[in-house]
Amino acid sequence: MVTGVSKHKNPFPPSEGTRLLRVQSLK
Repeated sequence: MVTGVSKHKNPFPPSEGTRLLRVQSLK
């Protein structure tokens, strides 16, 4: 999961990445 977080943080800002993580957690 750490790898995915790093990839998401690259194209998206920290706030956006955190939001994506929350969406994935709900799914």
